[in-house]
Amino acid sequence: MQKLTCLDYVMMIGLAAANDRHAQLLAEYFCEMALQYSDLSIYTQGHLAASCVLLARLTMGIGQSECECQYLCAFDFLYVFVE
Repeated sequence: MQKLTCLDYVMMIGLAAANDRHAQLLAEYFCEMALQYSDLSIYTQGHLAASCVLLARLTMGIGQSECECQYLCAFDFLYVFVE
């Protein structure tokens, strides 16, 4: 089985969060940019992807409510299950 990358996680979370095309592309861009910084290598691929999706959604003004944190909590469970 192939190991999942940060972009794979961004795609999965984006589908779960029902991102539109622009928010998904922005999240993928944030993910690519985040991988350039070695300081962020202490975080797991899943947490980095969840943060990128959340940042993209907040930047686009999508779903700014208390349920945004639930995406991250639900993804933590998914990440543990997949690993």
